[in-house]
Amino acid sequence: MDLKRSLLVLSMSAICLSSCTVVASMEGLADVQSKNYSQALVKFNEVIKDQPSNAFAYVCRAQAFVGLRMYENALYDCNKALELDPKLSAAYGLRAMANSELGKAKESLDDSDKLVELEPKLGLAYNNRACALQALGKQQAAIADCERALALQSTGETASTAHVTRGYSYGMLGNEKAQMSDYDAAIACSSVNASAYLYRAKVLEKEGKAPLASKDRAKAKQLGYTPDPFVAGQLKQK
Repeated sequence: MDLKRSLLVLSMSAICLSSCTVVASMEGLADVQSKNYSQALVKFNEVIKDQPSNAFAYVCRAQAFVGLRMYENALYDCNKALELDPKLSAAYGLRAMANSELGKAKESLDDSDKLVELEPKLGLAYNNRACALQALGKQQAAIADCERALALQSTGETASTAHVTRGYSYGMLGNEKAQMSDYDAAIACSSVNASAYLYRAKVLEKEGKAPLASKDRAKAKQLGYTPDPFVAGQLKQK
């Protein structure tokens, strides 16, 4: 799982945990935070069986489905959660991620807008909206959202993810200097952001710096980077 998706799941988990009182759900959220998604799924299935009208249970299970890359299942659970509670912000965030991974950029943008509305101080919400804007070719708007994310959190993993997202937009606009600067900043914010190393390798290869690019690719592989459909599509465009 790349850092962006992992952070989204953990952020939505934190939102749910702050409002959760069901023991099995709390145990399941702990499993999500430990990336034990299959075990979390068992716990959330138990809660839903006992409480089929519990909106939090569906959004909790959606987190496990996102972690397992079962995006259609995640969409179903997010839709069910929002039927029960239209202001459940975590459901919009997870549905935005699922729609993004399924190539539904417009739907992802709509959900990201709603997440920003409900969680205006969540930096990752702006970053996720930036990704949806990128998919729609709106690079300047994406850069603006990344800057909002960085204004809220200038260090750590969320900042690292925002730098990678902004760097991609700069690259699409032909500003390779700013692009490289963002990838460097992403790695400075989080040395475990595999996507940052892989994207930087692409730029280094274009610059003819094969040894440095090879080193970055090796680091990305060491960190367990696996191309996601959305990210892989971006890389092919490069």
